[in-house]
Amino acid sequence: MLTDQLEINPYLEDGRAQITLNSIGDAVICTDMSGHINYLNDAAQKITGWSKVDAQGKLLHSVFNIMNGSSREPKTNTVELVLKNNRPIDLPINTILIRKDGTELHIEDSASPIHNDMDKRYGVVIVFRDVSATRDMTTKLIYQAQHDTLTNLPNRAVLNDRIAHAITLSSRNNNQFYLLFIDLDNFKKINDSLGHAVGDQLLQEVACRLVSCIRQSDTVSRQGGDEFVVLLSECHQKEEVSSITDKILSAVLMPYMLNETSLTISASIGISSYPQDGADVASLINHADVAMYQAKKKGRNNGQFYEVGFQNP
Repeated sequence: MLTDQLEINPYLEDGRAQITLNSIGDAVICTDMSGHINYLNDAAQKITGWSKVDAQGKLLHSVFNIMNGSSREPKTNTVELVLKNNRPIDLPINTILIRKDGTELHIEDSASPIHNDMDKRYGVVIVFRDVSATRDMTTKLIYQAQHDTLTNLPNRAVLNDRIAHAITLSSRNNNQFYLLFIDLDNFKKINDSLGHAVGDQLLQEVACRLVSCIRQSDTVSRQGGDEFVVLLSECHQKEEVSSITDKILSAVLMPYMLNETSLTISASIGISSYPQDGADVASLINHADVAMYQAKKKGRNNGQFYEVGFQNP
């Protein structure tokens, strides 16, 4: 039997050592020099889904089956790495453990060679923990920091970064791109008469319609209140911008059914272009905003390209 041929970990023959290892929160797996498992503590059994009996004598990768979370490629055998370098190693972040039942966990882990009192190596110890909950919370916090809480659209900070990136690319390639500043007409009247809950639903519906009007490479951002900005980063022709603007105006104008109430609302859109209307983020947004107020002056429910001489409201 393979288990009869396993090299024994002398420290784990001491019952007190096993009690100590079973009392800690981190999972611990030990192998002999050939990579066969000769010990799992309680946490390792829980995390991997393998019992100590079933795992005993198996090669490490059968139980400790890990892969890169991004590429989905298997990780290099931990035992081989440790024995080759004869020093502790930390696995890269975004390491996934595939449990016995096929479910996946994100883990952090380290592995070290085991030496006896004579400094002779006789195996490897892997110490790891489940960090899935922490990773999920971090991902959630990052998402919240980058998105508007009401509409889930990218927020102003993300938009500014994307405009700055578009400026860099357009300057390098000698291209132009466009910004659309969108303000809903008479939104305050709806918000005041029907309540903020209905107003919030209306903003969410408008956000969905705006996203449906643009390409995946473009960005719709909520600036706050009833104001939105659209970055058309790969739109280089004025005629194409006019077509998208008309599409947005028509989409916003379609009736909304909110709380059994049918509503209609229109939008005014101001348009600025890089580099004609500004060489930086603030100038492009400001000029699109100024053009939007010109659209309101011309009767609302229309779009206006920025022109030199337009006055701030």
